[in-house]
Amino acid sequence: MNHFKILCIFMLFACELFPQTNAVERIDFSVKDKTIDIRYDLNGNPKTKYQVSIVLLRRDQPEYQLVPKKVQGDIGKGKFAGQNRSIIWDFSDELQLGENIADYYFQVTAKPLKNRTLLYGGIGSAVVVGTVVAILIGGESAGKPIDLPPSRPN
Repeated sequence: MNHFKILCIFMLFACELFPQTNAVERIDFSVKDKTIDIRYDLNGNPKTKYQVSIVLLRRDQPEYQLVPKKVQGDIGKGKFAGQNRSIIWDFSDELQLGENIADYYFQVTAKPLKNRTLLYGGIGSAVVVGTVVAILIGGESAGKPIDLPPSRPN
């Protein structure tokens, strides 16, 4: 019975413990003079704030990673859910592009930022519901108390 109570409480917190991931799709980029325009779609809740970040990678060199510094646009903290989001990177001081531009690609990640009000409200609700479930399931019956076992013979 104790395991069932723990399982019920765990299920109440499952939404907070395992947040729904948001899909970043259709990542594409184009080079213009000394800037790169990175475009992406973020499928998520438009009212939610996200932490969006990018990394430049290479197909032929799996260990290669470059985190762009001079960036602006739909990156950092903000409400970025939607189609055709844009990040502009001034790469002139950070990268010397080779001839094989097709070797490069970007990884865009978006993590939802926690809303503290919702978090505390969710915890409070989970405690109340967990307590009610524990009382309903673990409550003692109102019947006759159990007698003591017979004494041991000598």
